[in-house]
Amino acid sequence: MRTLGFHSPDDLRANVLIEGAEHLAAAPAAAILLGLHLGPSDGDLTFRVLGYPVTLIGGSDRGATMAWWSEAWRPFVTRGELSFASGDRDRWSAVLYSARRALLDDEKIYILADGIGREAFRLSLSVGEMPIRAGWVTLHQLTGAPVLPVLRRLEGRRQVVTIHPPLPPLTPDSLSGLEDCRKLLTGLVEDYVRRFPEQCPHLAFEMRMAYG
Repeated sequence: MRTLGFHSPDDLRANVLIEGAEHLAAAPAAAILLGLHLGPSDGDLTFRVLGYPVTLIGGSDRGATMAWWSEAWRPFVTRGELSFASGDRDRWSAVLYSARRALLDDEKIYILADGIGREAFRLSLSVGEMPIRAGWVTLHQLTGAPVLPVLRRLEGRRQVVTIHPPLPPLTPDSLSGLEDCRKLLTGLVEDYVRRFPEQCPHLAFEMRMAYG
């Protein structure tokens, strides 16, 4: 099966550019890679194909579609997930508990900032407001693992993955730095929307849902 527009993991490897890899290299063993519904999907899968042992945190329907994946892709699809089917969101607390354990065991995780769970804050963008969920905030506070925003885009067939510097740290008993995180994420997303509007279909859909 083709995924992400590529026929095989080797095809994907040959067409990926990592920007800001030094930020990931400078992070300790445990780290939170914070993705968004912008650009191509399956960001965790891209990292694993490139040799980064990253665990996906969140809802996933991949298990239900395994029959459609070729043997070449299956090793990267079937490992590295702490997830649940889209209709089973009651398991979110259990998934976050397992994610905390993974971080304490010095693993790296990939979680979507605008994915599942209660809302932490909203990004005020030129196209509307974007809800940001609290799962990554809780995991960061409980483990101290740095949070590195990750944005992805397509340039023709090439996939560009940009790893940004860590967000300001938050202490376990205070959210005083959360406003700084909101401002930084707002700037990153606003810049992305301005430069690559054609790669924001999910964001456009969310705005239609919110404002009719």
